[in-house]
Amino acid sequence: MTKEENCKRVRRLVSNQVSDDFNLDIGYVMPGWSDIDPEMHGYKLYIYSKNGPYADGMMLGDPIPSNEDIIKGVDVIMANLRKAMMEYQGALTAVSMNKFLEEAERRGDI
Repeated sequence: MTKEENCKRVRRLVSNQVSDDFNLDIGYVMPGWSDIDPEMHGYKLYIYSKNGPYADGMMLGDPIPSNEDIIKGVDVIMANLRKAMMEYQGALTAVSMNKFLEEAERRGDI
């Protein structure tokens, strides 16, 4: 499965959980994008507010940010994805992304 197909499937997984106030995007980040961890790479979930400049993003598979760090709309989405993402710590490879999506489909989330 291609990166683009995976992105579409992840977008479907969370699109029903995004209110009209937010836009959702899935991207693939290459090594070197992070000053903190230059080797980090993988799929990243971005959530943008339509009503202001606020945007937040996290790597799929990263630990969930604390409630203080994210606004309610983002928190709802991340909480709903918590179980699946915690199964795959760190940046997801294409293989583990497929497993993540297959499990989401099995549970009926997609």
